[in-house]
Amino acid sequence: MLGVLDRSSNHLVGKIPKELGCLNSLLKLLLSNSQLSGNIPSEIGMLSILDHCNLAANNLNGLIPKQLGECSRLLFLNLSRNTLDGSIPYDIGSL
Repeated sequence: MLGVLDRSSNHLVGKIPKELGCLNSLLKLLLSNSQLSGNIPSEIGMLSILDHCNLAANNLNGLIPKQLGECSRLLFLNLSRNTLDGSIPYDIGSL
């Protein structure tokens, strides 16, 4: 069972795979300081025990998926230094 996925500062390129949503034992998703692009997959919202998510300093764009608000144990969310659009979804703001 994978509890922590830390690939920070590894020069990753491409999109964040939606299949990460299948890692239901994941507590920490750390993918900062790379060159990831595209949208944040809504499937991350399926990670019900996720408590830390750091996607900062990439090339992510689009809207912040409201499904992130389904990560009810989320204590830390860093999406800074990307080119995301829109506002913070209400469901995330109420965590």
